Amino acid sequence: MKKILVIFGLFAAIVSCSKTNVNEGEPERIGFDTYALRTKAGDSYIGGNGGSTTNIPVNSKFGVFAYFHPGDASTSTVGTWNNADVNSNYSNMLLNEPVTRVEPSTGTYAYTYSNSRYWPKNSTDRISFFAYYPYAENAFVVDENATSDGTGITLQDPEDDHYGYSHNPVGFPKFKFVVNPDASKQVDFMISDMCMNQNKVAGVTTGNDNEVQFTFHHMLSQIRVKTVDFVVENDDIEVELESVRFLGIPVSGIVTPSIRPADLSGSGQPTTPNGYAHMNYNWTGLNTSNSSFSTTVYDDTASDAEKQAAIMLMIPHTFSEDPGKDVIEVTFKVTRAENVFGEYYSYTGHLSASLKAGGLEGWERNKIYNYTISVSLNAIDFTAVVEDWPEASTDVNTIKVHLEQT
Repeated sequence: MKKILVIFGLFAAIVSCSKTNVNEGEPERIGFDTYALRTKAGDSYIGGNGGSTTNIPVNSKFGVFAYFHPGDASTSTVGTWNNADVNSNYSNMLLNEPVTRVEPSTGTYAYTYSNSRYWPKNSTDRISFFAYYPYAENAFVVDENATSDGTGITLQDPEDDHYGYSHNPVGFPKFKFVVNPDASKQVDFMISDMCMNQNKVAGVTTGNDNEVQFTFHHMLSQIRVKTVDFVVENDDIEVELESVRFLGIPVSGIVTPSIRPADLSGSGQPTTPNGYAHMNYNWTGLNTSNSSFSTTVYDDTASDAEKQAAIMLMIPHTFSEDPGKDVIEVTFKVTRAENVFGEYYSYTGHLSASLKAGGLEGWERNKIYNYTISVSLNAIDFTAVVEDWPEASTDVNTIKVHLEQT
């Protein structure tokens, strides 16, 4: 067999054995762009390259994985993602590659990364891709709290939770996620769908102009408390809201991605001609110990900054009926004005209720929940209006891999 050399910019790595015909011509380096990538608030966009839109902040990053599948050009055998044995797919081309948004002096947005990658120069070698946002610098650190880089994200081995994904970079990693208790520092954790068996020469690419296009999906639920109304019969009693808290909800969990079976043929290959395949995202290993999350309240007259501060990004799950689990609590101060006899009082009250009392069975991924709370001095009542959280997509321009025989 002949060794195939994959040129990665200024360095090379031997990746497989195969018979390969090589075309002449200079390879082209990957370029990146984004389209309609919504983050936490999802209220506004910033223009991107080519008229696309994004609100990825300058200097923020997403992480990309690429799996090279060698084919055999002499027999027209196409290299493919092996869905029958997912862990036989090795992320040997890009392994959590950070892609950074920069803002050039021209005023247009661009994305940069360090390790150059190129399209195959034949139609049989293929590459599969997926990505996540935001990029976790310490993704391979086995960190129970996952707080060292601020994202709350670490990548675990697909078979053993005690190892980081870099220990055994095959198949899809598991994504361990820890919710930041400070809502102002929470991140919009997203994972993309799969772009399978991509090849520019063969015309199999998920984006326009032979680009690879990721579609990201929100992994979390967006929780907002819009109003808290107090119902008091006495005119001389004043009630002031002090806090709203969610207790006994998950503080951490693990997302395991997998390709949706309906998007694959009987042989395990994508059913779309461009190789696009939707993913399923399964949350497991939820931990609710010492869970307490405070949030602020806003109404429709609030400023954008106030609305942003009030958003909580939480782990989707089914509500539990166990004591202390999935509870909403309102703390308020009650003051009775001084009467003619000089009598008055002031005290702090606490009322709580199960989240199931609001008529929902749980929080779903990729949904927005707008809570309205009504409080009397001895009871709490609340409802939630549910709406879709718009998805986000990212264009990844032409990725070209140059192969040479040795």
